[in-house]
Amino acid sequence: MGAILAIRRYRTFVDDAEGRSLDEYMSLFNRCICMDIVLAVIYTVLGVSSTALHQFSFQSGLSLALNASLVPVIVLWLIDAGLVFSLRGRVADSMGKPSRSTRDRDIIISRKRTIVTNASVCIAFYVLRFALEVYATYSASIFKNMIGSFVALALMCALKTLRLFAINSFGRWVSKHWDAQWAPQLDPSMIPA
Repeated sequence: MGAILAIRRYRTFVDDAEGRSLDEYMSLFNRCICMDIVLAVIYTVLGVSSTALHQFSFQSGLSLALNASLVPVIVLWLIDAGLVFSLRGRVADSMGKPSRSTRDRDIIISRKRTIVTNASVCIAFYVLRFALEVYATYSASIFKNMIGSFVALALMCALKTLRLFAINSFGRWVSKHWDAQWAPQLDPSMIPA
């Protein structure tokens, strides 16, 4: 049920980035940080327990590939949490300034792009590891026993992909709202008649 709510929440950012508020994006950043850390922990437990449960030997090439592909996924998710934390901090710092510059906007968009790039690489490693797991369980004739795990792993991939799109939508929001929302406001009484 929580996954369905998360999917809906992410979809609102993807479908209507310009209609979201800055507070909604700051809340999104907080949720993404928590989600990255929680998923990294869950994925670590699942990966290690899967290896131990099915007793894949470390001598086989497939087992080595499975274990080696686990590490970058976890590390990149944790890096993702740090990058989103940095973006959130930069946005918060920019909000506190009396005059916001295009330099601030460009730095924020650059950080958002770094997050999108990191998350894309992470998803690629995740899909690779997922494919290796499917192959390993199929070749070990335990595929049917792992269907539930594969559904959970596919759901994690869908959530991470939607999260990526939601974060990416912040670039559109910044491009539309930065100057309009934070430009110095003129007092109408100061405009000559």
